[in-house]
Amino acid sequence: MRKIIRNDFLLFTVVGLMIGVVFFIGSLLYSQNFTLVGYIDAGTLSALLLFALGWFMLISNEGTLDILIYGVQAFSKAIVGKRMKQSYFDYTTGKTKISKGTFLGFWMSALIYFIPTLVMVIIHYN
Repeated sequence: MRKIIRNDFLLFTVVGLMIGVVFFIGSLLYSQNFTLVGYIDAGTLSALLLFALGWFMLISNEGTLDILIYGVQAFSKAIVGKRMKQSYFDYTTGKTKISKGTFLGFWMSALIYFIPTLVMVIIHYN
């Protein structure tokens, strides 16, 4: 089990770092602000979006919003005149779990973006 978590952790840390680069460069190009404040903004955006991505994966893994998602699906199918193919119990027990390494990898990549951003903020305000 530890090997699976470690492999997923490293894989999704690297994937998160690549996604963060896209967010970082996209933020810089969108704002056209290449000063220290622009880099702080881009680093903050990258870190927050990666943390939120990991957080949403954790919420999905724990089943916190399952009743809301199932209810919206059932309501939209009821409007069309169809029924759900499975009960709520089958829906919740049939979901596959995401490994811990997945969202921990995204959180680690968010931390990797957050630490230099924090250093830049300290430099900016001193």
